[in-house]
Amino acid sequence: MKKIIITAISLLIFCSTYAQKAAIEKEIKMLEEKVIQETARLTKFALRGEASSLSELLLLSRYQRNIVDIVGDYVIELIKQDPSFQSFEQNALAEFKNGVTTPIKSGLELGGARGSLIGYALNPLDPDREKTRNTILNPLTWMLRHADIMATPTYKDGELEVEYYITDILDLTPHKGQSSYNMVVIPLDLIYRGLLVNSYPRVRVLFNTQY
Repeated sequence: MKKIIITAISLLIFCSTYAQKAAIEKEIKMLEEKVIQETARLTKFALRGEASSLSELLLLSRYQRNIVDIVGDYVIELIKQDPSFQSFEQNALAEFKNGVTTPIKSGLELGGARGSLIGYALNPLDPDREKTRNTILNPLTWMLRHADIMATPTYKDGELEVEYYITDILDLTPHKGQSSYNMVVIPLDLIYRGLLVNSYPRVRVLFNTQY
């Protein structure tokens, strides 16, 4: 009887160990499949070179993309609501309605106006604190801060349609005469460009609006 009990226990231990091993092997295989799928997805994403958010743009910069096209409604809606774009849009529409048929070009500062970054960091009573905070949190500040824009008019069935092409370089380089800005971007650039070896891609946005 004792031998039978020992044999039964040994068999249970063997079966239990075998089941655990099979379960572990199954988990490993599932993880391998997920890694393969995710690698394929990221490779496809990197080759396509299209971003719909700041995080995707930064990821493509990590993948050394030289040109990134912004797609999707999220960023375009942010642009349409930006005061700098709206000011340009109104001026361009006035020109087009007065008979101008050639493209109109200008520069934009997207992301909103801000106060002093030093004041924001050191002075909790800074009157521009909320304005600066909103600018820092706005994705356009990082994606298309100092952009060039071109508006091209076309007429379809008597309706005005304008194509907007906006472009900028995603970089963290110092700007002349902006000491507080430079105090922030110089150390960030040492990390972003120096340690992480990210690229400075050209960011492009293209969309049409009917009026």
